[in-house]
Amino acid sequence: MGIVHKIISNVYRIAVEFFSTAIFALLILLSVVSTCYIASDSNEVTYFCRNNFLINFIFLIGIICIVVFYKRLFKEKLDGFLKGDAKFNRARFVLLGIIFGLSIIWVIISQVVPGSDQLDVMSCAYKLRHEEYNMLEPGGYLDTCRNQLGLTMIEYYLGKVFGDYNIIGFQLFNCLGILLFYKKVEDILELLGFERLVQILTLVCGVIFIPFIMYTAFVYGNIWSMALAIAAFDSELRFLQTHSCRRLILSVLLISVAYQVKNNVLIILIAMIIYALVISLKDKESFLKGIVYVVTCCIIFLVISKIPSLLLEKKTGYTLNQGVSPWAFVAMGLQDDGAGPGWYNGYNYNTYLENNCITELQERQVKEEVRERVNLFIEDSHYTFEFFSKKIASMWTEPTYQAFWICQIRNHRVNYPAWLDDFMGVGNYTRVASLLGNFQLFLFFGCMIWLLLEPKETFVRNSFFILCIVGGFLFHLFWEAKSQYSITYVVLMIPMALQGFSLLAKWLQEKNISNINMLVLIWGLAIIVSYAGIYKYDHNRCLTADNEFYAEYVKNFNMPYTNESVRDINIMKAERNDYKEHNEFYLRLLEENGVVY
Repeated sequence: MGIVHKIISNVYRIAVEFFSTAIFALLILLSVVSTCYIASDSNEVTYFCRNNFLINFIFLIGIICIVVFYKRLFKEKLDGFLKGDAKFNRARFVLLGIIFGLSIIWVIISQVVPGSDQLDVMSCAYKLRHEEYNMLEPGGYLDTCRNQLGLTMIEYYLGKVFGDYNIIGFQLFNCLGILLFYKKVEDILELLGFERLVQILTLVCGVIFIPFIMYTAFVYGNIWSMALAIAAFDSELRFLQTHSCRRLILSVLLISVAYQVKNNVLIILIAMIIYALVISLKDKESFLKGIVYVVTCCIIFLVISKIPSLLLEKKTGYTLNQGVSPWAFVAMGLQDDGAGPGWYNGYNYNTYLENNCITELQERQVKEEVRERVNLFIEDSHYTFEFFSKKIASMWTEPTYQAFWICQIRNHRVNYPAWLDDFMGVGNYTRVASLLGNFQLFLFFGCMIWLLLEPKETFVRNSFFILCIVGGFLFHLFWEAKSQYSITYVVLMIPMALQGFSLLAKWLQEKNISNINMLVLIWGLAIIVSYAGIYKYDHNRCLTADNEFYAEYVKNFNMPYTNESVRDINIMKAERNDYKEHNEFYLRLLEENGVVY
């Protein structure tokens, strides 16, 4: 198995290095050149604005200086402080507590009312309880969005205990999810042998990266799907090390449930299978255990994926259709008439209705659309370059990943204090996004350093998070785009970036050129130089074209009134009752005058 393991490990390493180097080199360049901002209204329009190249370059130099400063003055002291288990565990406990506390505070002070898919899922769970099944009719929400069956059934059963439309209950539950996520990331870093300072700084960055904390207000599966998936990988790692059957079953169950919460976890599942197969090739016994893991994972995953539809069909008596074809999302991801290139434009839903809710007919139509778009990309290289540049930038260089947007456009059940109203305004969003743009660049740059300096001997073992990021990036290159889809991968960059800077500090001490991965360096520079050359030659400036438009938007836009406190609800009730009394008065007046209405 030794030779086979070596060959496959090298193929895996080179493939991951090839794609991830191209991705991070491109993201570094894009974030240095431009920043994307999301309009603070329901239109979800992306503005592509010029970034200050000089400031970003100075910021990168500053990061390297800080690493040098840390290595010379603080590394030994901090390593000594964290060497003791008691101090290290206390630091972890305090930082996890801060993240959990900030999440709870955000939920309590924001009290965002869900809308769109969030509200549709909650409504479907409520209707199921009251035996109203119109959402299962052709064109209904669950008929169209089969991917929401799992989350709907989870909310249906949770509603039996906690009640329907328990918004703040779901949001507080998200706080537990974010706690579990960071706890399991820490456990994984410990298992992989990452430095303790890297583990602590990962939690510090968890405190700094407020967009992920703000997602606790999002009554959806983003946080819990990631928490369960990372917990599943933690159990997978332990199974591969100890061959414990309990860890095997726990890992498979967790990733299967995570998929029901949010279907894009399939990317992480595929990464887990690839990782298990590559890691387990070191000897015959490990390989057999790896095969057992993969087979068990596939069987249990397929069984659990059928449960929501079976439960729903048994309860309602309906036979569920296939729903919207996945090809419709690919077609939509290649179109240019939404809020941004590849963003939602209703194409998936509209073509489903046009074909009388028959999946096969829709699939035939949307595949033809995909072929037409691909032919256009082949024929018009200028358009292709601009389209994918803007699509990638809109997803990966909007530094808040729509965390502000999902709170700005929704009503909230509390009258915000002046400071929070100001914080959520479009002006402060722009300022916070600009600051987080530096944090974003820090992550991209750190991950690139990891690729440059990670030893070949440990690359495969430590590469899981990078593998997930590559999978997410490539998937959304063709799928429907939203910057909120990227945040689940950006949080995985945090430990890898910090590990990259840790390796840089070590390299600065040894200064051994042979420790630099020259293929990664050359390939990364080739991506940056070639993209920059094409962008300059193209003369389109598509990534910096909206500075004046966005400045005008910020200047003139007034945030809508989104209060929905008890006072606002009482006013709405009073107005409705007043309208009702007026109607009754006029009807009575008509009857008294012999007029039948």
